[in-house]
Amino acid sequence: MPLPPKATIGLSIFRASTKNIQGYDALGNPTESEYSSYEGYAMASFAIKINKLFAGMNFKLFKSKLVDGVEADGIGFDAGLFFEIDDKSSIGLKISNLSSTYNWSFNYNNFNQQYEEKHPLFYSIAGSSLINISSGSLLILPQFDFYDDSRQIMKIGFEYSIDDIMYPCYFRIGGKIIKNYDFEDYVISMGFGMPIKLEAFNMEFNYAIDPGLMDEGVSHIISLSFLN
Repeated sequence: MPLPPKATIGLSIFRASTKNIQGYDALGNPTESEYSSYEGYAMASFAIKINKLFAGMNFKLFKSKLVDGVEADGIGFDAGLFFEIDDKSSIGLKISNLSSTYNWSFNYNNFNQQYEEKHPLFYSIAGSSLINISSGSLLILPQFDFYDDSRQIMKIGFEYSIDDIMYPCYFRIGGKIIKNYDFEDYVISMGFGMPIKLEAFNMEFNYAIDPGLMDEGVSHIISLSFLN
């Protein structure tokens, strides 16, 4: 939502959960117990524009549950800068989890226990470059996430847009390389998008296929966006 003359504010909610987790005893034998777990946050975002520079901040309220009686809440902040080099290129920097913590609470031997867990601070730097080619354009999007010397994530994506047809179509492919201490892996995903124009409003349909990491299986990602 715009805040005249040069600022915006946004609100969002994220929640991921699962249920029917099989319980096991100390010897590894299955029990009759089943568990559920969730993690999520509510986030308020603010940004302001100064010429070609955009500066913004996220404020997050966390809420998480591992099993019944083991829960956490907390707060966190992100800060970022985005600079438009020209009408086809840009660069951005983000610092995530500034002063972000979880405050865990659980019962142990009939006593309420509490402890604080700090979220890992990491830095992200990314850019975009649009190249005009015959019958369309190519958008290149690299990103590098840095935690420390032992943990990094490198990503790069390409979007090819066919513009000289009645309804433009976008073809996308991207790759991600993960280094997490002794674990290293990579994944390549691809997909497409297309606008849908109606009398009352415009929409955009997007589909992607993600082969996944660590053999968790293939994911099909579908979204439908309503545009102004």
